[in-house]
Amino acid sequence: MTSDNPLLELEELTVSYGDVNAVRDVSIDITEGEVLSIVGPSGSGKSTLIRAIAGLEAVDRGQVTLAGQPVSSNSVQVRPQARDIGMVFQNFALWPHKTVRENVAFPLTADGVAAATVRERVSEVLSLVELDGYDERYPGDLSGGQQQRVAVARALAPDPSLLLLDECFSSLDARLKNRMLSELDRIQSEIGVTTVYVTHDQQDAMQIADRMAVLRDGTLQQVGSPVDVYRSPENGFVANFVGEINALSTDVLAQAFGHRVSSCLSEVGIRPEDLRLLPVAATDGDRRSVASEQEERTRGTIVEATFLGDQTRYEVRVNDVSLTVVEHPRKQFDEGSPVRVEFDRSALVEM
Repeated sequence: MTSDNPLLELEELTVSYGDVNAVRDVSIDITEGEVLSIVGPSGSGKSTLIRAIAGLEAVDRGQVTLAGQPVSSNSVQVRPQARDIGMVFQNFALWPHKTVRENVAFPLTADGVAAATVRERVSEVLSLVELDGYDERYPGDLSGGQQQRVAVARALAPDPSLLLLDECFSSLDARLKNRMLSELDRIQSEIGVTTVYVTHDQQDAMQIADRMAVLRDGTLQQVGSPVDVYRSPENGFVANFVGEINALSTDVLAQAFGHRVSSCLSEVGIRPEDLRLLPVAATDGDRRSVASEQEERTRGTIVEATFLGDQTRYEVRVNDVSLTVVEHPRKQFDEGSPVRVEFDRSALVEM
């Protein structure tokens, strides 16, 4: 449950390494209870940004404000442990010589919390991450997913107002990662902690985020809901990075498909799942409106058909243009089959 109150405010934030701006003029407001995913390719500034929020990187320009109080600027640098932030790192960062209970308790005991309170809180968060009964085990006795839950429990133990997750599921296999994302979604729903999740995986980001922020070369490209970013990308980089898209020149669009768009555009895109394949025989049999058929459909050939279980992925050659088409769920066309490609004009994305 989110509110309208910004818990975290980034104002024209810039972080540099020598002459290189790793993050440049980034401004985002994050409301209480919100999950924001920060995505971008390697070197885009994702980890630098989250480390600046945590206080692990100094800020050159701009400001980080948490709960109404500046915590990072060129004149203010509040210590990380004084920011009311929990953070989970990519490598888990668990102490191998400490038990699960000792790992989770560490931030509380370091703050001088009374022993009875520590015991109660550790039991609460271990129950929250479904690790009851694992108190006396060591990290080396746990699976990767269990170790990750311990790291999450430790970050949540002090009951922080903000939880930061830095590529923390990237080392897990796909099945376990999906389970951990579902668990994280459940935990976040139960306790409502404001969360910033950094990942290079767009699907992971869309799975749990209320909003996504897309970075490129340290600059913010777009912020919006996963649906808005996917369906209405603000530029070609976002369109290509968030999901897969077929790029079409406006000339090809007009000549092959009969669609004309604004003269100020040189390229448009369409998502693979928005393309539909039809058997040639089924459409060629209808001779009543050849002109209108040509406006939305054109003949092509299946170059490659790959069955992937829940979907079939086709590579289709249409008038010297290669298109990727995804259909659910079963394979209907073999390689070499003639087909027609159909799509709705409303599905076109400006790039």
